[in-house]
Amino acid sequence: MKGNLNKLTILMLMILFGFLAVMQMKAINMGSKHVLLNDIRTIQNNIKSEMNQTDILKTELDALVTKVERYTANGNTQVSVFESIQKEVADFKVFSGMIPLEGQGVIVIIDDGQRELVADEDPNNIIVHDTDIRTIVDDLKNAGAEAISINGERYLMGHSRIICNGPTITINGQQYAQPFIIKAIGNRKHLEAAVNAPGSYGSVLRDWGVFIEANTTVSLQIPKFSSPVSFTYSKSKETEN
Repeated sequence: MKGNLNKLTILMLMILFGFLAVMQMKAINMGSKHVLLNDIRTIQNNIKSEMNQTDILKTELDALVTKVERYTANGNTQVSVFESIQKEVADFKVFSGMIPLEGQGVIVIIDDGQRELVADEDPNNIIVHDTDIRTIVDDLKNAGAEAISINGERYLMGHSRIICNGPTITINGQQYAQPFIIKAIGNRKHLEAAVNAPGSYGSVLRDWGVFIEANTTVSLQIPKFSSPVSFTYSKSKETEN
């Protein structure tokens, strides 16, 4: 009887020790948290985003410091600030197309081809389309054009529209017939090469039979943008809370 009691006591002690061991392991596990791989990546992305934002703010701060230093460069601070603001307004007018410009550049004339069509050839092959005008304009911009006009209409990036309407093209809401005359201010040699160089889009049009001619000039004028510039979906970041 006594031996059975001892065995029961030992069994109870073993169960108690086992229970205490399980409770201890749970306590240890509660003290540590498993981090999923996706959580780590999210944290890394957040850190990277914050670092990028910090770099942007630092760049903006450096720009503001430079501007303040320019404003206070001479003894008369009020005059310095006024002159700096005047220069910024003048630069804005240039970049926004609000004033006419003058300088060296190139004049490009594009017109429908006059060659005879071969049997069953599509007449569109020798007709100027809006896509042709847009591509030539893009080539001129890539070659360094600082200002562009088409048939007297200032081409302004993000605001100008070139739409084909049969034999005419609508530019900034105004309809123009052929020939289409593109004027571009910039390095006249570079601009001419953008239209005439072998392999350029201008040379491709010429091979198809479209009339295209590019002539350099030491002085040409480009008018200001004819329509008011406005934004529907964009707003200044400075107005945000």
